[in-house]
Amino acid sequence: MTAAISATLAAVAAYWAGRVRLGRRLLEWAEDRNEGSHGPGWWAAQGVGLAAVAWMITVHPRRSAANRRSWQEACNARRSPAPQFDSGWAAKRDTTTRDEPR
Repeated sequence: MTAAISATLAAVAAYWAGRVRLGRRLLEWAEDRNEGSHGPGWWAAQGVGLAAVAWMITVHPRRSAANRRSWQEACNARRSPAPQFDSGWAAKRDTTTRDEPR
């Protein structure tokens, strides 16, 4: 009888935990605290964010890896090419293009 009551209470607790969605609310709280001064709330938000990232990597490793790849591709697509240094720039410099009176 005690096992049946315990199982029923566990099922009800799991149901309400799913309905209340404490994890989502906690993550929204952390996102709100992520801006501003670095007080105790900010540090607590960093811990919550770290726990959320660890949860996603643990529970959904393939999805997390795919997200990381897509973010890297998006960053690389926006990146402009690095400027190339011209070692002969001084020899190519034209002195007649300055704003000098003629």
